[in-house]
Amino acid sequence: MASQKNALGLQTWVPLVTGLVGVLIGGAISILTVERQIQVSQEAEQRQLRAETYLALIDAADDYANRTDEVLDTHKLRGPITAEEMDLLKFEPHVSPWLDSRNTFQDALNRVSIYGSADGWEAALDLAGTLPYSQGDNYEWVEVSPEMGDRYRSLLGLVCAEATVTPRDDCTQDRDAG
Repeated sequence: MASQKNALGLQTWVPLVTGLVGVLIGGAISILTVERQIQVSQEAEQRQLRAETYLALIDAADDYANRTDEVLDTHKLRGPITAEEMDLLKFEPHVSPWLDSRNTFQDALNRVSIYGSADGWEAALDLAGTLPYSQGDNYEWVEVSPEMGDRYRSLLGLVCAEATVTPRDDCTQDRDAG
């Protein structure tokens, strides 16, 4: 009779313990799967946000460079000017769009400082260094640096490297060449 009790106890406990272990393992696998899905989703959102941010900066830089060239060609202005002097010029047909473009470029640069990687921020500052200073009331009329094209392509290489799921092999080559 004692062996029947032992057999009955084993018949009860073995399936119970096995079932419990199965539930624990299944739960752990489910938790790990959900955590991985969250991580993949966050990485995709990060790539998309960076792509949008970097491309907005590239577009804004291109527009700012073109507007700068228009003002310089039209007015033959050079060097720094005061905020008071800018107040006199800001309604002029070429200067007003330049100011708008300048503000858009600075906003795009600010977004890179928030959402970009360390490499992205460095590339953005390199690109900004090829254009007239764009922050605050410090206005300057300077030529767009001939290095802008290289810095522009460098930032495109960064978009390729950071904002795609599977970057091409030549993404970093484009950046290293700039």
